[in-house]
Amino acid sequence: EIPIGGQPIGYAPADSLDPALMVTGRPAVGGALGGEGPRPPKPAANQPADAPPPHRSAAVVPRAAWDKAAQTPAEGYVVVAAPISATEILANRKRRSFTLRKGDVVALIGAADGEATLALPAGTRALAPVQGLVGVAAPYPLPGMPPVEPGMLYGIRLGEYVSYAEGLRAWKEFTAGPGSAYRDMPPMVWPVFRKGRLLYEVGVAPFTRLQVDTACGTLAQRGLDCTVIELDTF
Repeated sequence: EIPIGGQPIGYAPADSLDPALMVTGRPAVGGALGGEGPRPPKPAANQPADAPPPHRSAAVVPRAAWDKAAQTPAEGYVVVAAPISATEILANRKRRSFTLRKGDVVALIGAADGEATLALPAGTRALAPVQGLVGVAAPYPLPGMPPVEPGMLYGIRLGEYVSYAEGLRAWKEFTAGPGSAYRDMPPMVWPVFRKGRLLYEVGVAPFTRLQVDTACGTLAQRGLDCTVIELDTF
């Protein structure tokens, strides 16, 4: 039996549930079985102990930036999390170096060997390292979605796929069935760069913490697994 906010909402197969660990930010001093508890991970050799955490795997961006990028057909969209050097491929086969600024939203054509091929609004293409690029889950505000409020925003991840086409097909099946409330939204299929691979995740965003609990409860009642993810906001 699954409760949300102390109220039962229905039932789910036990083998579809995973245990959750709540991180409070306080070091563990002893567990139920005694001992010191888990120790915090050591920083990587090339990373200082006080380095900021890496960016998240998905983001939401202002609607105006999304609309500008979405004029170019693509296999998903990315936002620049930190300034990165890129190379524009011009019509005369010449190349020009430039810098993608934090918050720039661009169309993704593909990625291989740690390098993304991007479609620029000017009609040219560019090459840029995938580090510093985050898949755009959704723009905001969106008609029919809860208003974006200050604080951390969340998304619901419904599945992961090896291509944009498969992700788009899953989105259409979702909105034609249990996710019919989201059928008027732009497809929420975003790229994820993981261990040298380009994958695509499908889900719904953005929500506040309370909103995402409510949305997950509704989807659970319709037989869907629901994974909550944190979003970067630009």
